[in-house]
Amino acid sequence: YTREVLMQFESQNGFFTFRLFALASTFLGLCAALVQSVGGAVQHAGDDAVPVLAVNVALLLILAWLIRSDLRSRASTLARLKTELTLGSMQVSGTDSLGNEVLTLLRAVRGVR
Repeated sequence: YTREVLMQFESQNGFFTFRLFALASTFLGLCAALVQSVGGAVQHAGDDAVPVLAVNVALLLILAWLIRSDLRSRASTLARLKTELTLGSMQVSGTDSLGNEVLTLLRAVRGVR
């Protein structure tokens, strides 16, 4: 994607990078805790070892789903923005009030009725 598409995406989704970083770092932290939970469940470390393992696995699955959905929505949004910016750079011919032919960019007539 071009720099313009990425800048447009970041301006519309200001906290996307922070959110993805927070989700990914939490996911990695839970992965590290999962090793300890599996060890506790295998060694029968206590009565709460299996429920803790179940909670860790559930949270990992939820975080994985959230990260995947964020990345998919980012990809579809970037594709949409790329199409919009490509269409906006196309030239449109029209006539002015005097009847002269005028070429303008499609983005310049956005919202004009």
